Amino acid sequence: MGILNNILALSCFFVLAGCGGRAAHPVATNNDYDDRLSCDHLRAEREVNDSKLADLTNERKNDNNNNIGIAVLDPIFLDLSGSERKEAEALTKRNGVLDGLIGTKCPAASASAR
Repeated sequence: MGILNNILALSCFFVLAGCGGRAAHPVATNNDYDDRLSCDHLRAEREVNDSKLADLTNERKNDNNNNIGIAVLDPIFLDLSGSERKEAEALTKRNGVLDGLIGTKCPAASASAR
């Protein structure tokens, strides 16, 4: 009976371990409307994405610090989802697409204005 209780407790731990994180919401790399965006729209989205990347970097640092303390107090609420990493990777890929569109659509002199 002791082994069964241990297995049950471990199962509950792993089920609840996912409660500590948040779901990732990565941006799409390409959008159907990309070819209709103006240079100003492309640059503005690029700036917003850069801001989001900075926010995600700070969130990841804070989560790492929080995870250290939580691991000692209550490991059930550890954030092991990697949502910040997934979102940052998606934003970086999207920025690559935006850079390509800016390079082909926008005049070279204004492309360096970003």
